[in-house]
Amino acid sequence: MGQKLVQQQKLTQEQLQTLSAQQILVAKLTELPYEGLRECVENAMAENPYLETAPSDAPEQHVEESPIYSEEGGNDYDVAQDYSSEDDIPDYVSKGHTYKLSALDIASETISNGENLSMFDQLIEQARLCNISEHQRRILEYLITSLDANGLLTKSVLQIVDELDVFQNCMTNVQEVEYMLGILQDFDPPGVGARSLQECLLLQYHRLEPLDPGAEEPLLHKILTRDWEDVLQNRWDVIKEKYEISDKRVNTLRQQIKKLNPRPGSVISETIQAPDMYIHPDVSITVDADGNIDYILSEDDIPKLTVSTDAEGMMDIAFVQDYVKRGRLFISAILMRRKNIMLAIEALIKHQRKYLLTGDELNLRPMKMEDLAKATHLTVSTISRICNGKFIETPYGTHPMRWFFPAEIKTIADDGEATMRNLQGHIIELVNNEDKSNPLSDGDMADILAERGFDIARRTMAKYREQLGIPSSRKRKKQ
Repeated sequence: MGQKLVQQQKLTQEQLQTLSAQQILVAKLTELPYEGLRECVENAMAENPYLETAPSDAPEQHVEESPIYSEEGGNDYDVAQDYSSEDDIPDYVSKGHTYKLSALDIASETISNGENLSMFDQLIEQARLCNISEHQRRILEYLITSLDANGLLTKSVLQIVDELDVFQNCMTNVQEVEYMLGILQDFDPPGVGARSLQECLLLQYHRLEPLDPGAEEPLLHKILTRDWEDVLQNRWDVIKEKYEISDKRVNTLRQQIKKLNPRPGSVISETIQAPDMYIHPDVSITVDADGNIDYILSEDDIPKLTVSTDAEGMMDIAFVQDYVKRGRLFISAILMRRKNIMLAIEALIKHQRKYLLTGDELNLRPMKMEDLAKATHLTVSTISRICNGKFIETPYGTHPMRWFFPAEIKTIADDGEATMRNLQGHIIELVNNEDKSNPLSDGDMADILAERGFDIARRTMAKYREQLGIPSSRKRKKQ
């Protein structure tokens, strides 16, 4: 039977959203915190001779209602047409990294001082030496920023996956995060990136004594992996009997464990004189005696920009036109950034008003990025960029903007108003007021919390207690 080749043409209609240079610039500027924005403005003025500081008596600038920018995209105006070639597009518009500072870059430049490198800084330097993709680097950077002061990872891998998706617009999975965590755990100091004390000690032991697959498993490795509870409870008599070892051998094993550091981050922080850390808040919220809440953006002390009047008589010159268009593009993007941040802050204040009036963390209401996006008519990705790396100063302390987004905890009434901080407050109250001679068990606390409206399984009660650093009822008991 013969075969013949048939060519067919098929016409399909697709709706594609393309981002203009203006939208890309607004997105990049929105991600920057105060220090990053100040540097970006200074660099833009240095690059563009027709950008200058506006007079102090100049009227307040507003975002022009024009098709130059649309939050949802799909406008007809393409700013890229303002440039004759890609080489003419300034760095702050192109896809370069001149003004795009990651969370790590901003944090490291803000926190580091002088030649002393903190644990955070040293991990950054090691991460930059890794031969990995840009996507993997974002995951690795986020893992580093998620470590506590001791160099340990207190968040679950699943939580990291969720946060990368919500806060960083970085889609990943548990397997990929586990892989990148393995890379982090190979960094110095040994033990960094561990998710538990047991894993921390094992990581250090493996660095000192690499396991030989063909050799017998070392006794100390057996003890750390199979008899961990006995080690925690100091039951060395049980270990001695199980492995039929002498008192001298027991003492040697104990000394080996004592040489391992349960706080690997302290190896660095204790060897340098840590500088005083200063966080410059991006927003300052004030509350007066009458309960009126107001706010100030820190960027208000950054010089306002304008296009120089010197360009007015030279607009027939091509390169002057380019500089003027670039300048107006940049100024418009700065104003749009400011407008979006103000919308987000005002919605946040309205949602968390009760906390801002009282300072009681138990009054924080559950809030998600989607809630703020709905209230401001901005996209979730824009809200995520607004929250990225920024701090808010309140009368009760300075917190990352994400701190004001407590997760919702399921309640029996399912009213959607309980947060993890609410639950933690109740747990602390129960422990503080319990009979110390007969402390509450996890089951007892779960039952009491159920009466207060929290829908908590007893098996998860221990996890919440441990997150607060509260010992078990047996260890809390006083004779």
